[in-house]
Amino acid sequence: MISKKLLLTIVFGTLIIASASLYIIADSDLYYYGKNNLPIYNKLPFEMKPEYWNTRQGGPGFNIMDKYNFVHIGNYVGYREYPGIIIDSVISYGFNDTLIVAIIADSSKNLYCFIQNDTLIRSITLIPLTNCNIEKIKHDYNLKWIENPNNPPYLIMSKRFRSAFIFYISLILFIVYFSKYLKEKHKEKNNNIH
Repeated sequence: MISKKLLLTIVFGTLIIASASLYIIADSDLYYYGKNNLPIYNKLPFEMKPEYWNTRQGGPGFNIMDKYNFVHIGNYVGYREYPGIIIDSVISYGFNDTLIVAIIADSSKNLYCFIQNDTLIRSITLIPLTNCNIEKIKHDYNLKWIENPNNPPYLIMSKRFRSAFIFYISLILFIVYFSKYLKEKHKEKNNNIH
């Protein structure tokens, strides 16, 4: 018959695996908002990555960094081809393997559609949002679309927090019950020897 301590060890071990899996899933979803904790994802084209900066890192808000860690799309960024436009915020963005599209607001709160289909800066196009059929672009290019990257969904944030909490509690209880189980087995072994 299985002992209670071994059964609890198995239960808490299973909870550790399940909560770690949920944590990784939630963290990978938060990658698109630049709020992931694990540096194991690379899903944007052109070796770019999303980051969320707090006030200590410079201009707070969501940014997309290039492979050299320069802000490519984000607060206070301008492009030589469009000298009158300075990005104030990224409203939403989408991508596939060969394209990044974003809806951005400039410092005057005008909205633009940002399109880049190559790693080169010269491949950037900014179109006033009123002249851009964003829904058609999303559909035609099958883009994964992220709404409001400055505010990730609360459900994902809370799922990651809860899974981390369950992981640590389960880990502590696993260690406690596993050590009790080992002590019990050691005691049984010593009793059988004598």
